[in-house]
Parts: sequence; C-alpha cells; structure tokens
Amino acid sequence: MEPVPIKPWIDVTLTLSTDMVVWRGDPPFYIRKKKTMERDNMNLSEVTMSVHAGTHMDSPLHFIKDGLSIDQMPIATTVGHSRVICINDRESIKADELKKHAIKEGQRILFKTVNSTEHLKRPQFYEKYVYLTEEGADYLVSCKISLVGIDYYSIAQCGSSEPVHRTLLGAGIWIIESLDLSEVSEGNYDLVCLPLKIADSDGSPVRAILRKLQ
Repeated sequence: MEPVPIKPWIDVTLTLSTDMVVWRGDPPFYIRKKKTMERDNMNLSEVTMSVHAGTHMDSPLHFIKDGLSIDQMPIATTVGHSRVICINDRESIKADELKKHAIKEGQRILFKTVNSTEHLKRPQFYEKYVYLTEEGADYLVSCKISLVGIDYYSIAQCGSSEPVHRTLLGAGIWIIESLDLSEVSEGNYDLVCLPLKIADSDGSPVRAILRKLQ
C-alpha cells in the first residue's frame, strides 16, 4: 500500500506591512531600520503597532477586567484539530445558521465568510464586513466551544463590539481575528496558531497555519 500523501500547510496569516489596514483608531503598523548594513554592518529594525494588528488573538483581558492575559493562554487552545465553517449569509453570522452545523463541545471553530474574498484585502477599512451577532455568540457559548476565529478585523459588528466580545471571552472562548481563509475550503483541519508571549497583554499578533485532515 502506498503511503497517503501529507497535505500541505496553508498560511492563513496576513502580512504585517506599513500600508496594511488597521482597526479604526488603532495605531498604524510601522517598521523602520535602526541600524543598516551600510552604516552599521548589520540590519536591526524596530516596530510600532497595536497588539491587535493583522491576524491576531484577543485574550479575555481585552474586555474582561480580571480576565486572562495572552501570556496565560494554554498552548492547547490553538494547537490541534479545528473546523472551518463556510457562512452563506452576507450580512452576519446568525444563530439559526449555526444550528445547522451540529457544533460540538470543545471544538475550535473558524468562520469563512465573504470577508476572505471581498473585504479582508481592501485597501481601506470596510465597515460592512460579516460579523457574529449577539445571538450567534450566545449559541456558541451554549455549544461550549473553546476557540472561534473569523476573517475580518473584529468578530463583532463595527460600532457595537463590546457585547459579543464580552459574551465569548467571559465564557472562556478565545478569539482569532483577521484570518485569511481565501484559499481554505470548509472542513476539518490541523491548526497551529501561536501568539507572542507578551506579559499582561490583551492580545497579540499570531502566525496561523492550517492543514486539511485526511
């Protein structure tokens, strides 16, 4: 019997760059050379950014006063099997649609919407992205999932992000935002998504990769 070929890893991370889109009011991503090969015989750069720039994670501390910070996240939260669910609704992720997918306790759920193909890589921030409704967040809490991800800069509606974040993070559901799922189909995957170990931080940029399960 021939061995089953191993599926390739898919990078679902946005590239951090000076011209990237950031959440309204957040500091822009900025990188500059402090030392150069020509002047100092080495290159050394410094970066200024929000911890919520690009593909990133929200820790409970983002909206919960005494919540866990990003350096306290258990590694198993973002390493292991995950499930990509395609959402057909072009406005929002509603509880009625979620109920059709038989979401199970402990699952890591990543939502692919039209954000991945139409909105995530726009040159300007887009307010009418697909978001998770409050009822949808309540339903995910009732399913007792461990992790949720989405393909835009916030999982919640623009201008009304607090309730959804508080519901999810308050229930111990960690959040990944700004996933680039444009090259990913619905199904089951191995996920590796590690934030930087930043002390007392409410979030962190991540490098996220997926590999389709056989």
